[in-house]
Amino acid sequence: DVAAVTTRVTDVCSAAGITPSQITVTGPNPADPNRRVTVTVSADFNVLTGTILESFNGTIPLRATSVMRHESI
Repeated sequence: DVAAVTTRVTDVCSAAGITPSQITVTGPNPADPNRRVTVTVSADFNVLTGTILESFNGTIPLRATSVMRHESI
């Protein structure tokens, strides 16, 4: 259920103070015996300037991908 996965990803990101710019859910492919599902989340990290990154202002694009096996009852 793509809607359920998207909601869960949004909830987890919100708890961490992150607003995803894109959530992609693909799979499972019926021809794949492992029934893998891939979830990719993209977000922009706003850099807080300070003593380490004094001259850098802006955002850093972040992206994470997780591949897991779809299991059904």
